[in-house]
Amino acid sequence: MNITVCIVVCYWGSWPWYLPFFLLSAARNNGIDFLIFTDNEQPLLPYPNIHFHKLNLSDFLTHASAMLGFPVHFTNPYKVCDFKPLYGFLFRDYLKDYDYWGYCDPDIIFGDIQPFIREHLSSKVDVLSSYSEFISGPFTLYRNKTRINELFRLSPGYQKSLRDEVYRSFDENASRENITGFSFSKLLYFFGFAARHLFHRNGRPVTWKELRYQFQCSYKKHKADKNNPVDITEVVYTEARKKNINARFLPLMITEPALYRKNKHDWSYRWQNGKLTDLSTGKEVFAFHFQESKGKEDFAVPTEIKDRPFTITVKGIYYE
Repeated sequence: MNITVCIVVCYWGSWPWYLPFFLLSAARNNGIDFLIFTDNEQPLLPYPNIHFHKLNLSDFLTHASAMLGFPVHFTNPYKVCDFKPLYGFLFRDYLKDYDYWGYCDPDIIFGDIQPFIREHLSSKVDVLSSYSEFISGPFTLYRNKTRINELFRLSPGYQKSLRDEVYRSFDENASRENITGFSFSKLLYFFGFAARHLFHRNGRPVTWKELRYQFQCSYKKHKADKNNPVDITEVVYTEARKKNINARFLPLMITEPALYRKNKHDWSYRWQNGKLTDLSTGKEVFAFHFQESKGKEDFAVPTEIKDRPFTITVKGIYYE
């Protein structure tokens, strides 16, 4: 790849069972660097594009507080998700030599993501989300420029969100009181949205769960206060409308909730030699995100990690 990219991961706590699969799939994307900050010992794996740095939660909080100019504190490591849009600012010394930086979750198995990135970053995109509706916490890329790295400052309430010890979805899709609940204007918007959505599907069926999800995303996008963006998604949408930045929201990431919303309960994806393929369509896909199955007791997991083809299904991961 001519474009240089570095993906940042912050993880505190014991390594999860799925980490070796994440590392294996990340390593096969050898044109992209991965930077992992953690308080764990580095796994004994010779992956030249994956770099581990020892950083505990306390030191992260001290560093973030010093960089931001106000104190931040939390004890639940999941709260760091609110800080993801700040990684380009907080870790700028590590990222200074890259064209793009981004973040991802470690509960992901990548396919060959380099062609997707090369295709969509070729037109000077400033922000690339792997979700079509909002900024993706599991995987988003940003151009490594000061004005992009500090987009978070355009949310008037960003300090409040970061100071709060509770996760506020600042990295994705924060809740807004003024657009939740029932109203006649919301009902009218829904009828118009549903008509447009069904028309563009050209007769293809859609589940109620999927229609409701798309409506909620659309309603928030169009009705939220543009002068007071509450999360990084609203910041990016607002700046893109003003033509201050070039942003792309693409349905790249395969997620279990999205599959279930579409009544797909029997899926399978095959990973082989760094490529991930949807076995129902034969098409190569970007990545698969274990949002739900990672916590299921009956989800089958291999006891030994091998660099060989495996299939991901609703029941578990199986080597061929």
